[in-house]
Amino acid sequence: MKITLLGTGTSSGIPQVMCTCEVCRSADPRDRRMRSAAMITTSGGSTLLIDAGPDLLHQLVRAGAPERIDGVLLTHSHYDHVAGLDELRPYARPYEHGVPLYCSADVARDLRARIPYAFHPVPIPGLPHFDMREIEAGHPFTAGDAEITPLRVMHGKLPIMGFRLQDIA
Repeated sequence: MKITLLGTGTSSGIPQVMCTCEVCRSADPRDRRMRSAAMITTSGGSTLLIDAGPDLLHQLVRAGAPERIDGVLLTHSHYDHVAGLDELRPYARPYEHGVPLYCSADVARDLRARIPYAFHPVPIPGLPHFDMREIEAGHPFTAGDAEITPLRVMHGKLPIMGFRLQDIA
Protein backbone atom coordinates (compact mmCIF):
# COMPACT_ATOMS: atom_id res chain seq x y z
CA MET A 1 0.00 0.00 0.00
CA LYS A 2 1.29 3.44 -0.90
CA ILE A 3 0.06 6.63 0.79
CA THR A 4 0.61 9.94 -1.00
CA LEU A 5 -0.04 13.06 1.04
CA LEU A 6 -1.63 15.41 -1.47
CA GLY A 7 -1.85 18.27 0.99
CA THR A 8 -0.87 18.93 4.59
CA GLY A 9 -1.79 22.60 4.92
CA THR A 10 -4.43 24.33 6.99
CA SER A 11 -8.00 25.05 5.91
CA SER A 12 -6.84 28.23 4.18
CA GLY A 13 -3.73 26.69 2.64
CA ILE A 14 -0.16 27.86 3.09
CA PRO A 15 0.80 30.54 2.30
CA GLN A 16 -2.32 32.22 3.52
CA VAL A 17 -3.49 35.28 1.62
CA MET A 18 -2.57 38.54 3.39
CA CYS A 19 -0.53 36.80 6.07
CA THR A 20 2.90 38.30 6.73
CA CYS A 21 4.32 35.59 8.99
CA GLU A 22 7.72 34.08 8.22
CA VAL A 23 6.26 30.88 6.75
CA CYS A 24 3.77 32.64 4.47
CA ARG A 25 6.51 34.98 3.16
CA SER A 26 8.99 32.13 2.72
CA ALA A 27 10.47 31.37 -0.71
CA ASP A 28 11.09 27.75 0.38
CA PRO A 29 8.81 25.48 -1.71
CA ARG A 30 8.28 23.27 1.35
CA ASP A 31 6.33 26.17 2.85
CA ARG A 32 3.76 25.98 0.04
CA ARG A 33 1.26 23.40 1.20
CA MET A 34 -2.16 22.65 -0.18
CA ARG A 35 -5.15 21.71 1.95
CA SER A 36 -5.37 18.28 3.58
CA ALA A 37 -5.97 15.26 1.37
CA ALA A 38 -4.35 11.88 0.74
CA MET A 39 -4.31 9.27 -2.01
CA ILE A 40 -3.95 5.58 -1.21
CA THR A 41 -2.85 3.10 -3.85
CA THR A 42 -3.31 -0.51 -2.78
CA SER A 43 -1.06 -3.37 -3.84
CA GLY A 44 -3.87 -4.54 -6.11
CA GLY A 45 -4.00 -1.17 -7.88
CA SER A 46 -7.08 0.44 -6.33
CA THR A 47 -6.93 4.19 -5.80
CA LEU A 48 -8.75 5.78 -2.88
CA LEU A 49 -8.86 9.41 -1.83
CA ILE A 50 -9.24 10.71 1.67
CA ASP A 51 -11.04 14.04 1.36
CA ALA A 52 -11.38 16.26 -1.69
CA GLY A 53 -10.70 19.90 -0.89
CA PRO A 54 -10.57 22.92 -3.20
CA ASP A 55 -6.98 22.12 -4.26
CA LEU A 56 -7.89 18.65 -5.58
CA LEU A 57 -7.39 19.38 -9.29
CA HIS A 58 -3.82 20.57 -8.74
CA GLN A 59 -3.14 17.80 -6.23
CA LEU A 60 -4.22 15.07 -8.66
CA VAL A 61 -2.24 16.56 -11.54
CA ARG A 62 0.85 16.85 -9.34
CA ALA A 63 0.39 13.22 -8.23
CA GLY A 64 0.28 12.00 -11.84
CA ALA A 65 -3.52 11.96 -12.34
CA PRO A 66 -4.50 8.37 -11.54
CA GLU A 67 -6.45 6.53 -14.23
CA ARG A 68 -9.35 5.86 -11.88
CA ILE A 69 -10.62 6.65 -8.41
CA ASP A 70 -12.20 3.63 -6.73
CA GLY A 71 -13.63 5.55 -3.80
CA VAL A 72 -13.48 8.77 -1.81
CA LEU A 73 -13.44 8.56 1.99
CA LEU A 74 -14.74 11.78 3.52
CA THR A 75 -13.79 12.71 7.06
CA HIS A 76 -16.34 15.53 7.43
CA SER A 77 -18.21 18.10 5.34
CA HIS A 78 -16.21 21.25 5.98
CA TYR A 79 -15.61 23.11 2.71
CA ASP A 80 -11.84 22.54 2.82
CA HIS A 81 -12.50 18.77 2.73
CA VAL A 82 -15.25 18.53 0.08
CA ALA A 83 -15.02 21.56 -2.24
CA GLY A 84 -12.99 19.62 -4.83
CA LEU A 85 -15.58 16.89 -5.40
CA ASP A 86 -16.59 18.61 -8.64
CA GLU A 87 -13.08 17.90 -9.98
CA LEU A 88 -13.90 14.18 -9.99
CA ARG A 89 -16.26 14.50 -13.00
CA PRO A 90 -13.92 12.58 -15.35
CA TYR A 91 -13.66 9.71 -12.88
CA ALA A 92 -17.42 9.02 -12.82
CA ARG A 93 -17.53 7.59 -16.35
CA PRO A 94 -16.53 3.97 -15.59
CA TYR A 95 -19.08 3.66 -12.78
CA GLU A 96 -22.74 2.99 -13.48
CA HIS A 97 -23.81 4.89 -10.36
CA GLY A 98 -20.91 7.35 -10.11
CA VAL A 99 -17.73 7.50 -8.05
CA PRO A 100 -18.33 5.84 -4.67
CA LEU A 101 -18.33 8.34 -1.78
CA TYR A 102 -18.01 6.88 1.72
CA CYS A 103 -19.17 9.15 4.54
CA SER A 104 -21.29 9.40 7.65
CA ALA A 105 -25.02 10.16 7.41
CA ASP A 106 -24.56 13.82 8.42
CA VAL A 107 -21.96 14.36 5.69
CA ALA A 108 -24.22 12.64 3.14
CA ARG A 109 -27.08 14.94 4.12
CA ASP A 110 -24.88 18.05 3.78
CA LEU A 111 -23.58 17.01 0.36
CA ARG A 112 -27.01 16.17 -1.03
CA ALA A 113 -28.13 19.67 -0.01
CA ARG A 114 -25.00 21.45 -1.36
CA ILE A 115 -24.54 19.64 -4.67
CA PRO A 116 -27.86 17.92 -5.47
CA TYR A 117 -27.01 17.69 -9.18
CA ALA A 118 -24.23 15.21 -8.36
CA PHE A 119 -26.74 12.70 -6.96
CA HIS A 120 -29.37 12.82 -9.68
CA PRO A 121 -30.74 9.31 -10.39
CA VAL A 122 -29.84 9.72 -14.07
CA PRO A 123 -26.32 11.15 -14.55
CA ILE A 124 -26.31 14.59 -16.15
CA PRO A 125 -23.64 14.76 -18.89
CA GLY A 126 -20.70 16.97 -17.96
CA LEU A 127 -21.52 17.06 -14.25
CA PRO A 128 -19.99 15.02 -11.42
CA HIS A 129 -21.89 11.92 -10.40
CA PHE A 130 -21.52 10.06 -7.11
CA ASP A 131 -22.72 6.86 -5.49
CA MET A 132 -23.31 7.84 -1.86
CA ARG A 133 -22.48 5.06 0.58
CA GLU A 134 -23.21 5.91 4.19
CA ILE A 135 -20.87 4.39 6.75
CA GLU A 136 -20.82 4.14 10.53
CA ALA A 137 -17.91 4.18 12.95
CA GLY A 138 -16.83 0.68 13.89
CA HIS A 139 -18.52 -1.00 10.89
CA PRO A 140 -15.88 -2.16 8.37
CA PHE A 141 -16.52 -2.00 4.63
CA THR A 142 -14.62 -2.75 1.43
CA ALA A 143 -13.62 -0.08 -1.10
CA GLY A 144 -11.61 -1.19 -4.10
CA ASP A 145 -9.37 -3.89 -2.66
CA ALA A 146 -9.01 -2.40 0.81
CA GLU A 147 -10.89 -3.22 3.97
CA ILE A 148 -11.63 -0.01 5.81
CA THR A 149 -12.74 0.47 9.39
CA PRO A 150 -14.22 3.92 10.05
CA LEU A 151 -13.24 5.35 13.43
CA ARG A 152 -14.79 8.25 15.30
CA VAL A 153 -12.09 10.81 16.06
CA MET A 154 -12.19 14.36 17.37
CA HIS A 155 -11.28 17.37 15.23
CA GLY A 156 -11.17 20.02 17.92
CA LYS A 157 -14.66 19.66 19.40
CA LEU A 158 -16.13 18.20 16.21
CA PRO A 159 -16.49 14.40 15.93
CA ILE A 160 -15.36 13.33 12.46
CA MET A 161 -14.45 10.08 10.72
CA GLY A 162 -10.96 8.62 10.66
CA PHE A 163 -10.05 5.46 8.76
CA ARG A 164 -7.96 2.35 9.35
CA LEU A 165 -7.11 0.63 6.08
CA GLN A 166 -6.00 -2.91 5.41
CA ASP A 167 -4.82 -3.99 1.97
CA ILE A 168 -6.65 -7.19 0.97
CA ALA A 169 -5.20 -7.66 -2.52
